[in-house]
Amino acid sequence: MAKVNLEKVKAVNFIVDLDKLAERQNVWLNGIYKQSNDELYSILTECYVLTAKARSHGSKFAAALNKELTNRELTFNDGTSLETKVVRLVFGDVKKRATSYAKVLCVAGESGVKSGKLSSWIVDNGGVENVRRTDKAGKTHSQRREESVESVSSALESYKAVKLSSFAGIDESDYTLALVRCSKDGKKTVVKEVRSLRLVKEALCSLKADVDEARAAISKQAHTSKQLKTRDEILNGASTDERNDFDESTALAAHG
Repeated sequence: MAKVNLEKVKAVNFIVDLDKLAERQNVWLNGIYKQSNDELYSILTECYVLTAKARSHGSKFAAALNKELTNRELTFNDGTSLETKVVRLVFGDVKKRATSYAKVLCVAGESGVKSGKLSSWIVDNGGVENVRRTDKAGKTHSQRREESVESVSSALESYKAVKLSSFAGIDESDYTLALVRCSKDGKKTVVKEVRSLRLVKEALCSLKADVDEARAAISKQAHTSKQLKTRDEILNGASTDERNDFDESTALAAHG
């Protein structure tokens, strides 16, 4: 009687579980993908549970699993995490989303999140993309940003005023940005030049509505001035009777 390779059996059964999960993923992707993330978080929870299960089986199971994944033509290398392998098999070729989902599973594991709390944990941390930006210290992009804002704001409180004439400007633009400290007493102090082409462009774009409104006002004023000039030219070249008739018709048009 042939000896049964238990690790291979477990690996095959594991793949079957992932296939079932992949079917759910297809239903979610083609059905309620844009309406709700509830099913996505549920699928990720199952991925999380199965990943933990696979990891508990040890190295022999891992080798058997890799062989089965190779038979499925799933590409990976020695540096590919188990989370990434699971996500790729369940979600297929979803490009960057696969990286995001795998990162969620990795961060959750490192943070000691219980499987039953994974969905609420993702929501509490701002969703998949926000979790993906989490660093090794467990801080999200938003958290790091807020800490940076608070730290720099505090430091700038002691900065002395700088003159606009000292600004170096930006090579790629005719504009630069000035950071102005607004004190509680109403005093405005220029404390720093912000030499960022990206931020300059964003600032210029934010002013588009104001500029368009100003242009419209100037155009309207120019049109009115042109009308008055035309009127004066007509009156200057007309006889007294023609002027009176013109003024009368203009008055009637204005009141009509």
